[in-house]
Amino acid sequence: MRGWLDLPLDDAKKLGDALNAWKGDEQDRGVIVAVDEHTDFHRFNRASWAHPLRIGAIKVADCPVLGSTGTAATTR
Repeated sequence: MRGWLDLPLDDAKKLGDALNAWKGDEQDRGVIVAVDEHTDFHRFNRASWAHPLRIGAIKVADCPVLGSTGTAATTR
């Protein structure tokens, strides 16, 4: 489910619980699911992927905000 960013948290937790309850197949292959609430850090991180300095703009409370993940790679 990695990448399901528009799923409401309560729905994601219910789906995660259902997937974790699945016992797997006859060879004991199952799944492990973790549901984490995304924060503005995660939103800045995704917004900055395409920028060489790892900065990006998001909206917080309907206002544009410029931020950085602080993990800019250096080049020579």
